[in-house]
Amino acid sequence: MTKIGNKPRPTRTKVSDASRARLSEHDLAPLAKLAGAAPIPSGALAKNRLQRFVEPAATSLIELRARAEDDTLDVVFQKHLADFRIAFATMIEHAPSVVFFGGARLKPADPYYKLAQSFGAALAAKGLPPKTGAGPGAMHAVPAEFIAARELLQTKMVQSFVDGASRYAVLSDQRTLGFNIKLPAEQKVSPAIESSNEISQFAFRKFALYENVRGVVVFPGGFGTLDELMEVLVLKRAGKTNDPIVLAGKAYWQPILEVWKQACARNGADLMQGLLDDVLVTDDPNAAIAHLEGGGLSRARVKAFESDPDELYVRMVRELKLARYVATRQATAITVLGGDHVAKNDPVLALIAEVATRAAGPLRVGAEGQVSRALERSGVTLQKVLWAAPSTQAKAKAGEVHFSERIPHKEVLLRN
Repeated sequence: MTKIGNKPRPTRTKVSDASRARLSEHDLAPLAKLAGAAPIPSGALAKNRLQRFVEPAATSLIELRARAEDDTLDVVFQKHLADFRIAFATMIEHAPSVVFFGGARLKPADPYYKLAQSFGAALAAKGLPPKTGAGPGAMHAVPAEFIAARELLQTKMVQSFVDGASRYAVLSDQRTLGFNIKLPAEQKVSPAIESSNEISQFAFRKFALYENVRGVVVFPGGFGTLDELMEVLVLKRAGKTNDPIVLAGKAYWQPILEVWKQACARNGADLMQGLLDDVLVTDDPNAAIAHLEGGGLSRARVKAFESDPDELYVRMVRELKLARYVATRQATAITVLGGDHVAKNDPVLALIAEVATRAAGPLRVGAEGQVSRALERSGVTLQKVLWAAPSTQAKAKAGEVHFSERIPHKEVLLRN
């Protein structure tokens, strides 16, 4: 145990790379021990320590890429399996939470930092614990204020029931949860995170954040924040999630949404039609909480885990093993990305055909549509890595591999 101020706080377990690689590929440790949630620390965290928490030194993309390229494909997929098991074991013992994405470089004087603090206080009044990437900025402001407000309440609030919660979770569990990313220049875990774990791969850090949640709140941030938002929107478009989404900060988000809408309007059809209907853009934390608790503007049936956790575990492990097998054996290819909404007369298809004629090796696509058909007509060797729900998947043909989970699909599509 470590102490923050005068109050005990559970220490964070660190797992070495060697230990991660040796994790069993068959099951988690006995799940029975996860049935009892850890006690919530009593008392507020030391205020001065929370205020002193600042962002770590920035790490260059070149350094990150150099480190990633040190690993062979086989090692990468071993890390994926280890990351998934660690993330899953943590998620199923926690009550559903509200996940917050946002910039790590927001300073306490920034208006959006103060807005994040107000969101934390509003969550405490509803008994809804926050989950973040465990870093500084917005990721620190929300849980820090949540803890401070929680400790001032005379009666501890308990969140309402939500479908899809793990059978090991206790709804009264209000620990703040965070998933840190392992980087060459270590990102320190916010002292406002009461239960944390470290993930080595970005893909499973995102998975750990957007599963087992009641809703998604996104604050202003950089490219990483935009990537996290786009991932959730893709899952929503594919029918993989009904989680209500809140974009906090009107002045920041409204111009971005307008540009997206204009860019996606082509051939007389809006490719984002309906996608943003359930997204609330607001500066009001109370309106945001009402939006999240009510299932969004469409009153959708929100689920913490989008599918049964036991089935999700088995399916993900199976598909990660399939992804490892395919990625380490398929020929190196050029991946061609393109929307499946491209029209037959779109001029971009001529450019794609030109790329196919000049390609020295096989090409790879991630979806059926006009792009893949244009490449097939060119006669090039084509690898198809397709993503669809199990109920809609057709039998795989020669040169195809099918996935129902997005992470294995993306890994095979973009690796090698």
